[in-house]
Amino acid sequence: MGKLTINFCNKKLETGDYSDGENLYLRVTPTGKKSWLYRKMVDGKLTVRAIGPFRDNSRNAETIGLTLYEARDAARSALKAVYVPKVQLKNSTTFTDYAHRYIQSHSPEWTNAKHVTQWRNTLSEYAFPVIGNLVLAQITVKHLRTILDPIWPTKNETASRVRQRIEKIIDYGNFLEEENRSNPARWRGHLELIYHKRKTPTHFYAIDYLKLPVVIKEAFDSGLLSGLCLAWIALHACRSNEARGAKWHEIDLQRNIWKIPKDRTKTKKELINPLSSGSILILDCVKAMIGEQEHIFQSKNGPLSDVALSKQFKKFCEDEQATVHGLRSCFRDWAAEKSTHSREAAEAQLGHALGTVESAYFRSDLLEKRRAMMADWNAFLFNI
Repeated sequence: MGKLTINFCNKKLETGDYSDGENLYLRVTPTGKKSWLYRKMVDGKLTVRAIGPFRDNSRNAETIGLTLYEARDAARSALKAVYVPKVQLKNSTTFTDYAHRYIQSHSPEWTNAKHVTQWRNTLSEYAFPVIGNLVLAQITVKHLRTILDPIWPTKNETASRVRQRIEKIIDYGNFLEEENRSNPARWRGHLELIYHKRKTPTHFYAIDYLKLPVVIKEAFDSGLLSGLCLAWIALHACRSNEARGAKWHEIDLQRNIWKIPKDRTKTKKELINPLSSGSILILDCVKAMIGEQEHIFQSKNGPLSDVALSKQFKKFCEDEQATVHGLRSCFRDWAAEKSTHSREAAEAQLGHALGTVESAYFRSDLLEKRRAMMADWNAFLFNI
């Protein structure tokens, strides 16, 4: 040992593994995160063991981790005891192997395509450097603490998701190996004794629904395509992507409905929306403004962007906290407080999935009930 220096380790380094000699390496990830590894040939196979995160004590940037000298001491003594001889292991499949198999197996059921990327990125960033090359029988609470301790206080939501993902992958691997071993990433009665609970996520901010008619008038009077799109979202209580991606062939003026295909809904089921008089007015305005293009709310580069719509909505509301998604809450509040329409009709309009038992008996989309409800909502928004 002795190839690395403190000054070198403290620098901003390119991605890669830097040898200190005697099997000790400093690993740098693409995001700049540093950790210590011990690499050794075991039974003719290169085996990598994590020592812990790197700590730059010259800046006191982290209170958890190992300095260069501490990593050398750990490599000389404690690490050798961590190794499990190959003959004692029933399965040589690593955590990384199971992670890839789990993602491949479960990704088809995930409603958001971003989930696959998020799973891979968080595991590559936080889990793989520490436990990626370990078989499941070797993963301990100490490994979990090495992963979670540095990020739990400052990146609480990310840390919680990383823990959940590790737990699911280990459960998955244990099942495939037919092992009834405990899961070191388990939360209840286990890691909850060490870490505080994840903060409850905040809901999207919504303006007072009683103020919404004024905002809708402002949107219409603006003469902007984004204003018409916002009014469309409000009238249908739909999600932003559902409206921005709306196409003319989805509109059926004979039946006065808008069919949102399943690939654009959160439940992955086709959603039929009734068109109100306000909806027809918006369509007429769009035709006069830009004609019938592929998308109803078509900009120069395709559908209107979520960011552009959000910025415009804040201007109409004169409220920096205002969110487009909050328009759905405005509708729900109105339905509960001002209307006599049923909860089931309101939930169906929002495209919310019912509970398992409830959905088994409740199969109607309540289109006609929703048509009456949305006509009342239209009258409220336009002060009719």
